[in-house]
Amino acid sequence: FIATNQYDKVALVAHSMGGLVASAYLSLDSSKVETLITIGTPFFGTPTIPYVWGTEDVFSILGMGSTLGLFEQFVFDAATFFEDPISNVLSNFDSIYELFPNEFYFDASYGNSSYLNYSALGVENVYTTYDLTTDRLQTYLSSYQAALIRDAEEFHNLLYIGSEHITSLVNTYYISASGKNTVEDLTYNGLTWSAAYSAHGDEMVEDFSANMNWRYADRCMSFPNIRHTDLVKNDGVIEKIITLIRGGLI
Repeated sequence: FIATNQYDKVALVAHSMGGLVASAYLSLDSSKVETLITIGTPFFGTPTIPYVWGTEDVFSILGMGSTLGLFEQFVFDAATFFEDPISNVLSNFDSIYELFPNEFYFDASYGNSSYLNYSALGVENVYTTYDLTTDRLQTYLSSYQAALIRDAEEFHNLLYIGSEHITSLVNTYYISASGKNTVEDLTYNGLTWSAAYSAHGDEMVEDFSANMNWRYADRCMSFPNIRHTDLVKNDGVIEKIITLIRGGLI
């Protein structure tokens, strides 16, 4: 679109995975991007994705969990009583794997976190590295495709030049939100999944993932108590976006 319209300079405003898409564009051509504003982008990924996959609660990923009526929920439960297609569908999208917590989620220079635990029959394991976590997810999640997680790793590696994220090459601002219960840790017991939540996020993405753990602190801004799906509808966020595009300060 930018090339077709022969734009010399553009401002990109990207919500959620749109920030990863915009980052991928920068890896191809950053010369035309004057300003990039990311909003709730899971740069390091989010544990919400494997949790949704494991629990097959697809409505959470769509932000629709609280909007389903009793009849809609009944129809869905009845249709998926014998065979739930959700994991089979999720497993075939490259983008789903790109949203999993990636290597930088665990990197001491970036996220420095872990999220997956196993607890059953007196056995307690906490997986503190990316490789162990990925290996266990391949076992715990049905229909998981190892080839696609390798593709996701290559995708994220393209977004870094040396030790810096590619968004740092242009005038980028990182908007996140906190104060909403967001999945922080997952525990699998061999049959079912459970999650531990914290208020360090927007219900979908942990704030440290959306602001790259304040790596570029002078270009980060966090809003309190805004849901992930509401970030692009919030008046305060919209006003800040307009200010930044016009050359104002974070």
